[in-house]
Amino acid sequence: MIFYFFREGVFEYRVSVSAGRIFRLFFFQNKGLVFLNGFVKKSQKTPQQEIEKAMGLMKLYKDSKTTLKT
Repeated sequence: MIFYFFREGVFEYRVSVSAGRIFRLFFFQNKGLVFLNGFVKKSQKTPQQEIEKAMGLMKLYKDSKTTLKT
């Protein structure tokens, strides 16, 4: 397992398995983790659509938490 800071609070979690590498994007919330997106990476560069998806999901999650508190 390897963790990398990605950007804007999003981290990348990498697991190597016999079939390849599986990546998950997540962020820290309080004392836990919120996993946003998972995919199999076929090249060294993370696909832009996966980044955008994770960023959108993080925003949606944080917005829903804010809405529930009010």
